[in-house]
Amino acid sequence: MAYCISKRSSCEKRKVGAVIGHVTEYEGFSEVKRPEDNVKFQVISSGYNEVPLGTDPCKFSEYEMCYRDHKKKELADKISHCPNCGEEIPKGIASDLKLISGYRCSKCKIDIANTYLPGGGHYSGKLLDICRALHAEEMAIIGLAGISKPNNGELVLYTTTFPCNLCANKIVAAGIKRIWYAEPYTMEESRNILVKAGVKMLKFEGVKSTAYFRLYA
Repeated sequence: MAYCISKRSSCEKRKVGAVIGHVTEYEGFSEVKRPEDNVKFQVISSGYNEVPLGTDPCKFSEYEMCYRDHKKKELADKISHCPNCGEEIPKGIASDLKLISGYRCSKCKIDIANTYLPGGGHYSGKLLDICRALHAEEMAIIGLAGISKPNNGELVLYTTTFPCNLCANKIVAAGIKRIWYAEPYTMEESRNILVKAGVKMLKFEGVKSTAYFRLYA
């Protein structure tokens, strides 16, 4: 089942599927031909790696390629010299993502891509952190929450800090339509995800929690 649902993914890198089952007892599975024949086993949620509903898959987006590759190439286009020793990189290598990957500086011998491009040793965070897609496991977990969603009204998130892009993905997939936040968060990717999915973002105005108790004590 996990393998089959992975085929729904639009990811061009790796297609992953996940299934969550409710298991009350592990013993006895060998006594039946199929686990689902056992009343103590029930599949309750599943998921596959995909961008949140309401947003365009990478290959249908404005950059028409994996977003991580897009960001990697964006930085590679700006490199003309080795960031470590300053040695000039041969023309045509730096701007080509395939050629710069694995290229070692002729002078200091460092692997420029693995060291300085997104996900490398000297780059803030990991390349996976800026991926637009939810993982299969995340989608399956979010599906659990969807089991008890109310039929009327809307889901609203109240948060002290504006969501990062990883949380923005989950917010959209969970069906949350409105966010109230107190503190901003400087990450363009997260705002873009929410805007494209039609999530309304509202800045809290009033007495914040840090002063609330002092004011009303």
